[in-house]
Amino acid sequence: MRDDNKLGEWSEREYNDWTAVQDLTGLPKDAFHKNVDDVVLSSGSDSVKTAILCPPTIYGMCIFDALSCDSHS
Repeated sequence: MRDDNKLGEWSEREYNDWTAVQDLTGLPKDAFHKNVDDVVLSSGSDSVKTAILCPPTIYGMCIFDALSCDSHS
């Protein structure tokens, strides 16, 4: 699913947590924060529901004016 040679390049790939949640929960073991995701998801049960809410990791250059961009995005 992931191509390390393409990080930072635009892709048409859309990740959808409603219709294709397995694409997000089945990431490779070396994906960012996967170790934490696994702990959170495995702690769920019939009586305790878990979810991971987080902003996306966005690679690439900012296309907006320099004042509105965070250099770490």
